[in-house]
Amino acid sequence: MVLTPVQQQRRASIVIAALDLAAGGYDAVHIRTVAGRAEVAASTVYQYFSSKDDLLLSCLHYWLTAYTFVAPPIPGGGTAVPYQRLLPLITDVTEGLCAMPRLAEALVRAYLYADGAAAENAALVRQALSQMFTDAIEAKPQTLRDEQVGELLTDVWTANIIAFVQNRVSVDGLLRRLECAVATISLSEHRLVPAALSR
Repeated sequence: MVLTPVQQQRRASIVIAALDLAAGGYDAVHIRTVAGRAEVAASTVYQYFSSKDDLLLSCLHYWLTAYTFVAPPIPGGGTAVPYQRLLPLITDVTEGLCAMPRLAEALVRAYLYADGAAAENAALVRQALSQMFTDAIEAKPQTLRDEQVGELLTDVWTANIIAFVQNRVSVDGLLRRLECAVATISLSEHRLVPAALSR
């Protein structure tokens, strides 16, 4: 659906209102409350989002795309090389979300149970996160391997964020797992992509 500038602004105000409420957790988000915050009718919210989960996934996508990362400097000038940028990026994104556990719970819960129209937003979230990691690995032009690593890290990150939300791992434990994943991928940087991944 192509939105006019006015519709785009209205949709954005709904997402921002929902994101603000989601800081209180999944159960703090109600369509009527979101509508009130955004100064629109509840029916207007449903013109843009099929469900609360669909809306929360748009919040997660908004949060990710609004995130900016500056590559850390390295000794001697310049910026970090591929894989040296990955860990700071993953650490920043993870700490940023985990610093707001109720928000993380709300957004991750929506991602975990997305179905129907919400599944399309879940795919956009995965794509945005994967692109973020891929861009940290290598500036364009990017190789198939870069894209595959970005997708792999997205799945590893998502699985571990879910574990954090479910209180199965601490933030420190989560960061250690992610550091291990990045280190393992970095060590195999110059190896060939397995044939099964190239299909």
